Amino acid sequence: MITSKNILILIILYFIPVIFQGSFAQDVMPVGKMTEIFGDVKITRKGEKITPQKSAIIYLKDKIETGTDSLSKIVFIDGSSFEIASESNLEINEFIYNPQERKGLFKVLQGKIKSEIKKIEDRDSNVEFQTRNAVAGVIRNSFIYQCR
Repeated sequence: MITSKNILILIILYFIPVIFQGSFAQDVMPVGKMTEIFGDVKITRKGEKITPQKSAIIYLKDKIETGTDSLSKIVFIDGSSFEIASESNLEINEFIYNPQERKGLFKVLQGKIKSEIKKIEDRDSNVEFQTRNAVAGVIRNSFIYQCR
C-alpha cells in the first residue's frame, strides 16, 4: 500500500542526485585536453599534483603549472587553445560551452599564456582572464597575456 510517507521518500530519493549534481558535476567536468607537453608540467587537481601525459584530460578547477624551459598546450572542447609558456600558472575557474553560450573564466597567476579563441557565431560568448597585472596583445584572433 502506497502511503504519503512512501511517496515523500520516493520524491526525496529521486531528487537527491539532482540536488548534488550541480556542485559535483562542475568539479569533474572535462573541458579539454593537453595536446603538447614539453619539460616539467604539473596539474594540481583537488589538492594533488600530477604529472600529465600527452592527451591528458583537463577538468574544470585544474591548475596547470609549467617549469623552466617548459611548455603546454591545451585544446578546449570549443576548439579554442592555450599555449602556456615556461614558468607560468593558469587556473581554469569556469568553463561553459553549450548550444546557447560559451563562458570561460581563467586566472593567470604568473607567466605568459597565448590563447586562440575560436569565433562562435549565433551564441553568447564571454571569455575572461583574471590577472594581478597584465599585458595583452592581439594578433588577429590570438591573444597573448603576460602576468608578472
